[in-house]
Amino acid sequence: MKKKEGQWQRLERQRLLNMLRLKTKDKALLEKICREVRFPTDTAYFSAVLWAKKEEVPGQLEPLVFSFWQESGIPILLTMVDRGKYLFLAACGKYRMRMVRAECRKMTELQEGLCIGMGFETDNLMAVSQSCEIALLNAEQSFFDSSRNVFEIEDEIPKMKKLNPGLYAEFVGMIKEKPEQVDGWLHRLVTEICSEGFYRQEDIIMLLSAFARLLVREKSALLLSAADMDTEEELDSCIREAVSIDEVMKLFERMLDAFLARLENESRFSRLVRDTISYIEQHCSEAELSVSDIAEDMHFSAAHLNVLFRKETGVTIKQYICDYRLDLSKKLLRNPHIRIVEIAERCGYSNGNYFAKVFRSTEGMTPVEYRKKYVI
Repeated sequence: MKKKEGQWQRLERQRLLNMLRLKTKDKALLEKICREVRFPTDTAYFSAVLWAKKEEVPGQLEPLVFSFWQESGIPILLTMVDRGKYLFLAACGKYRMRMVRAECRKMTELQEGLCIGMGFETDNLMAVSQSCEIALLNAEQSFFDSSRNVFEIEDEIPKMKKLNPGLYAEFVGMIKEKPEQVDGWLHRLVTEICSEGFYRQEDIIMLLSAFARLLVREKSALLLSAADMDTEEELDSCIREAVSIDEVMKLFERMLDAFLARLENESRFSRLVRDTISYIEQHCSEAELSVSDIAEDMHFSAAHLNVLFRKETGVTIKQYICDYRLDLSKKLLRNPHIRIVEIAERCGYSNGNYFAKVFRSTEGMTPVEYRKKYVI
């Protein structure tokens, strides 16, 4: 019975903090829940956001925080608001506020890689949401600055900066016209963002995700060769789950290196052949993909395009498609989490049986046997 009561109290405390964060206007309901969970309604409050950047299991930080504050006698609320991010609220008299701030700074020692964004003190329960918002904004600044672990606004709330809406178009132009300068351009942009301060983390993530998707669409093989990923969704997830902009930039460095290597490798071909190769990479999942389809898109006759392609590459378009699909399938087979039937579909084979037949005829083993041999 006590266990159930304790669990109910914990859930109600989390509910209360979420209601305060989301600016719930029903003061009577808030005060009712406060009484039920024994959280003061007539004192001063201080909020903070803890970002456990190296937390492997969700919720690991929670017992550490409660244990840390247990001896102080200060009532606290704690809830997870995002992956690794915890919202914290302490209720204390103004005379203890300095001590609470100092203890909040010490919480960074609870876990390796733990950062804290500080809110501001308020004596109004209904104003806690604003303090929470500032705490989250401060915690987000650790994404741009890995040199410290405590973030707070000393004087006044800064005005949030907006990204230049022309950045994406500029990146597109660089990729098309000056790809060798993209790495330097991107590093300068990120340095400028980090030094200017107070951008929304979400805004930067969305911009960098758009850049990454453009690179992949230009050269679809980049996902597997540089990022060791299978889909754009996985790439987006990787960027969104990054805990620092440095982590995202390391991914971009690998992708750009692979991108430039591909461009250099293809530079010996004419523009027409390069466009044909790009078309095949982008449409290889279409089982009915044919030389006629590609030629129509290139505004050439199928026969003429095939002659030009073979002259420069040494193989026919049909053979190139077969080779590309097979190479792609082998890379995907090394990921044990992708079903073989899904690999067949993504590589443009009409069904799993046909894929197995083609694979065995060229590799001397079935896709299942290949996976067992190369996946540890």
